[in-house]
Amino acid sequence: MPISQPTFRPIVRNGATDVEITNLSVGTTETSHALQTTLRSLTIRSRNKAELYIAFVSGETATKYLTIPCGASLTLNDLEFGAKTLYIRADQNNTVEIIETYV
Repeated sequence: MPISQPTFRPIVRNGATDVEITNLSVGTTETSHALQTTLRSLTIRSRNKAELYIAFVSGETATKYLTIPCGASLTLNDLEFGAKTLYIRADQNNTVEIIETYV
């Protein structure tokens, strides 16, 4: 996974019709974020140097999850799925930046 830098800029895919950047307050309690069916690219990173735990099923940020290490980001490209909800938890209170690209 690439390491996020303070000057981190998202790569916007050719043909993108909409880019949405969301700053979400996340703590040690699971928080949800809805993803739309037209989502094609997703980047998630912590803005405050926290470790993040990501899941697609409620309650699984403590048992079955993807880990985004402190200082890193996760990018998922070429996504094709129905509407989903992303569940996020962190090891400390922080702000998570979610960059979504739609086509």
